[in-house]
Amino acid sequence: MDLRIFVLVASLCSPSGQSCEDKKIDDSETRPALNEISCVYSAGLWIADWVRTHPGYEDWRVMGHKCLRLKIGEQPVLTRTF
Repeated sequence: MDLRIFVLVASLCSPSGQSCEDKKIDDSETRPALNEISCVYSAGLWIADWVRTHPGYEDWRVMGHKCLRLKIGEQPVLTRTF
């Protein structure tokens, strides 16, 4: 049994470009459809939905995303906040 989950992380920048953050968007514990393949093909839709439903991020630009495979209970290291 694989005790790992996938975590979708997006790199977002404010409209001015002065502030950028890596944000955890979702994981395969809450969205079972999240896996290696769906991270490539569906991530854009899931990120757009997250941005639209989180106040203050509606105008932020998506600069990229990554899908991490972590042990259950392990938290992603979100490195970008500047």
